[in-house]
Amino acid sequence: MKTGLRCNVDPKNGLMPLLSKSFFTRNLFYRLLTVCSFFCISSIAKAQSGIYESYAILDINGAGNLFYDLKATTANPDFNGNNLGTFLQGNTLFLNGAQNKTFKCNTDDILSPNRFYYRIYKSTDPAPAFIASDIFFKSNNGPTGSGCGGSDQNQTWESSGANINVLNGLTPGNYYLEIYTTADFTYTSGSGGSGTHIENRAGLNFKANFTLAANCVTGISVSPSTISPVCVGATGTQLTATITTASGSGDANITYEWFRNTSNSTVGGTSVQGLTTTTTATLTSSFTPPTASTGTLWYYCIVTNTDAGCTGSSYATAPVEVIVNPNPTASTSPVNVLCFGNATGSIDLTVTGGTAPYTYAWSNTATTQDLTGLTAGTYNVTITDASGCTTTASATITQPAAGLSASTTRVNVLCFGNATGSIDLTVTGGTAPYTYAWSNAATTQDLTGLAAGAYNVTITDASGCTTTAS
Repeated sequence: MKTGLRCNVDPKNGLMPLLSKSFFTRNLFYRLLTVCSFFCISSIAKAQSGIYESYAILDINGAGNLFYDLKATTANPDFNGNNLGTFLQGNTLFLNGAQNKTFKCNTDDILSPNRFYYRIYKSTDPAPAFIASDIFFKSNNGPTGSGCGGSDQNQTWESSGANINVLNGLTPGNYYLEIYTTADFTYTSGSGGSGTHIENRAGLNFKANFTLAANCVTGISVSPSTISPVCVGATGTQLTATITTASGSGDANITYEWFRNTSNSTVGGTSVQGLTTTTTATLTSSFTPPTASTGTLWYYCIVTNTDAGCTGSSYATAPVEVIVNPNPTASTSPVNVLCFGNATGSIDLTVTGGTAPYTYAWSNTATTQDLTGLTAGTYNVTITDASGCTTTASATITQPAAGLSASTTRVNVLCFGNATGSIDLTVTGGTAPYTYAWSNAATTQDLTGLAAGAYNVTITDASGCTTTAS
């Protein structure tokens, strides 16, 4: 109720004029009683209700509802003048409602709903209009104790689940949260009427303050911090930078960028991924260094605050050294099998590049660099250098399509003692041309003018392979 010479029945003090609390002293009460009786005798019933306690209900960072004294003196914290704290993006501040404790006597009645009014604004901005929210009836709490007759009832009105997100949409800065409560009432005495009880510190309202801080980057780390040397063309190891902020969640205005450098330094590097802007507070950013070229480079990520309220500007990961080793190269010189079916082939393997020493794994299970005593076929080898880099090579050993063979067709001597016999020699396989060494010293393929007897021949092909016939 507003201060004035309107009379009221207070549940604690009985009949008294509605003056501000600063006027309520025992002596002054008796001095004014006569004045009130003269001016207010016809309106006593009009002042027989009111709000005798009121509270704001807040939930800070999920800790649960906490009551703050508005018009009350309890063990709860006072709301007016309270610094509710400094909040980071990702923190929470919910105005979950308010509570009125009311009294009513005789013909007065408190109407549903009560209300609380709030507004949120930056300390440097003009105050906006209040927003209303309902407070609902909770319980009757028994007689007022004043013996005023009629309904004579204390009541509790409460809203504790309004879920008003105080920080929603705010930018960093200092803010006020301003509240007051009301209770509408009616009376039927006299000519009847209605009104509104207002608890607002005589128009000054109940005002708390809080600060919304910029969610500044506090650091950045990289994993893994070391990478074993890799080989050209191998799958690169992914680097992951984890950006942390003061709150660890919510929004944060930051940029990040990956660089490479030819030295172990975060100065003077070349961008490899381009600048990325984000508002995500907890961010992991990944980059996989390429392995197409040999050499040693260092990679790092830089994250930068873009909020003006942040003091530290940029943070960089420790550079990660990436060594890309060359793969070895290999070539083969095969020696083919000259005579069909023999095991006279060989492979001479030459390895260059990479990092010596090398190991060899042949498809025939050999582990030497070169191979000898080979039959015809294809032989594959994997060469691994001291850095674990590999290359492959292969060689094919050939042989004649068929082995060297010979057959003879004889014409016998018809008349005893004559020299009219002949031998027709047919040679296949091997590698032409052929040479012939007959047992009669002849060197031609075929023989004629032969006397009766046995004739043997050795045939030698161009590769030195031999066969015999007779």
